[in-house]
Amino acid sequence: MPFSGGTVGRRFLRRLFVMKVSPSVLACDFAHMADEIQKVTQGGADYIHLDVMDGNFVPNISFGPAVIKAIRPYTDVPFDVHLMVERPSRYFQDYLDAGADNITFHLEAEPYIAPALDQIRKAGCSASLSIKPGTEAEAVFPYLDKLYMVLVMTVEPGFGGQKLIPECLEKVKKIRAEARRGGLKVLVEVDGGINSETAHEAAAAGVDVCVAGTGVFRAPDVAAAIKELQNACSAALEGAGALPSDAGKPVSGLPGSRADKAARESFGGLGFGLGALEKLLSGAVRKRAREDPGFFGCSLRFALV
Repeated sequence: MPFSGGTVGRRFLRRLFVMKVSPSVLACDFAHMADEIQKVTQGGADYIHLDVMDGNFVPNISFGPAVIKAIRPYTDVPFDVHLMVERPSRYFQDYLDAGADNITFHLEAEPYIAPALDQIRKAGCSASLSIKPGTEAEAVFPYLDKLYMVLVMTVEPGFGGQKLIPECLEKVKKIRAEARRGGLKVLVEVDGGINSETAHEAAAAGVDVCVAGTGVFRAPDVAAAIKELQNACSAALEGAGALPSDAGKPVSGLPGSRADKAARESFGGLGFGLGALEKLLSGAVRKRAREDPGFFGCSLRFALV
């Protein structure tokens, strides 16, 4: 038995391995955008993904800072603004003023990458880089120490509803491994073709955040769709023998709740550090993690610690 600590402990462990979900507003009903934003907020979205397209860098036009500013009051979920525009540094301030919490721009669209990242960071905003399917993972390596997140496009940017390009997930593993070698804490996000099936592939590759448009906004039950994507990471680990399939539903609860206290008591009230995690993980997964540096990439949520 690779686990100890009782049912609550096992449930708590499952809850830690949760992939974050960033629903893409591009797929929402634009005639009721505020309602749609509130729906995914109540459904448990971790971020809200805002695709800004100029018709030049990508063959489509979406919306700009005025729309983002208009919907900002309807949620406190962080705005993940993805600029698919030429020379994005010209517009950073507009999106900062509109309420962006993270600004992601394309490496292929900006000639002065490092100064552009510094410009965002100096404004007190998280800075992230994105790469298209045709761009190698190594292109972002020189900038990893400045990044909050790397967004790996798993479809050609510009339109929703496309199928995921599986080869792009290899980039996730490379970026994950390079960040680990440098001791850097960088999230890896994927965008394009993410649904309840492909989310498991993304989680196994080491993805921290998945962008999902049609799979969330057009789902019959938005909250259930978000939860299914979030749990893809724990499901992938279960499939590899890391987590017990009989652990039941993940522990829910805000800090201070009864579930929170039960989880703390399950680990002796000492908090939940990496040492405890190492003891609880099965030998099979530790072995897999050593063999494949990209495998152990799912986000650890220490919300209860």
